[in-house]
Amino acid sequence: MPTEPEDFYFADKIGMIRELFLEDDYRAGIEAASVLKNNLCEAREREKYYCDICKLMGLGYRKWKKPQRAFSVLREADRFAKNMYEKTNDDKWIIEQAIVSVNIGAVYFSVGAYQEALDVFFNTLPIFEHKNDRKHIIMLYQSIAETQAALGDIDSAESTMEILK
Repeated sequence: MPTEPEDFYFADKIGMIRELFLEDDYRAGIEAASVLKNNLCEAREREKYYCDICKLMGLGYRKWKKPQRAFSVLREADRFAKNMYEKTNDDKWIIEQAIVSVNIGAVYFSVGAYQEALDVFFNTLPIFEHKNDRKHIIMLYQSIAETQAALGDIDSAESTMEILK
């Protein structure tokens, strides 16, 4: 929940970008996100919102069928989260890197690179398991099962879904 005036500003802008994506207006959403990202002046703002904005841009590019741009902005978010972890030693940046990785896996999936997506998902799973992050574990197992099914490995997909029961 936002507490500072700038938090309300950024929350409102991020909400607007999400609305544009829901309306399939990816170009306008990406442009708005890019402007917002470029206006992150203070270190606190940058630390707080940079990865979220990059992930939104990655989603927009993926949905807009521009995977190379999605990869680029998501790798930028990954580098930022890695640098923030090295700077702060705060575990939230490890989780942030894992979430960015899952988004990269989703881009691989969207272009039919199912094995690459599966590799990313399996490599990311231990991070969420170590942190006991149930929400992301469940979402990741669903992505793994969907990817296994896309590869034609229905037995593995069913076994993966059994884990969730």
